[in-house]
Amino acid sequence: KDLLIPGADGNLTNVSDLEEACELLFGKTYRTCLRIAQKYESLGPELFESAERLGLRRKDYQALQALPSDDQALIKTTIAEATDRDSVTDLIGELTERHAKKLAEKDRVIADLGQKVELKERRIQVLGEERDGLKEKLIGMTLTEDATRKVALEKRNRALGV
Repeated sequence: KDLLIPGADGNLTNVSDLEEACELLFGKTYRTCLRIAQKYESLGPELFESAERLGLRRKDYQALQALPSDDQALIKTTIAEATDRDSVTDLIGELTERHAKKLAEKDRVIADLGQKVELKERRIQVLGEERDGLKEKLIGMTLTEDATRKVALEKRNRALGV
């Protein structure tokens, strides 16, 4: 905070935050500097230099970050060995497509499993309703048998004079 930094004209300029410093020192916004630093961190110094030399774009880096780690490692190896941007971007595109297909297959399997769960839940509900109906019927039968016994017992008691 409140640092004096030499400007392009050689005069010292007072900067109060990192955003001003990035603008003054690099001629880039803080966000741009942050993205560059993140690319540098994810690739390391040598691969970052190779990627910049090849002219990889922001969308290429974003696609690389979205890939699984084993695919990222393959891309990094390609960056180190490549002489042109197209070979790297073609591989990124191919791996991104393959990854998207795998995700789509997983989504399909999840949807199928969801449908199976719904069917099973409906079946469980139907079986529960059937069970409840049978319970009520059984209770009714038990009550009917108990009532019949009670009536017979009362008749017997009256006949005996009890």
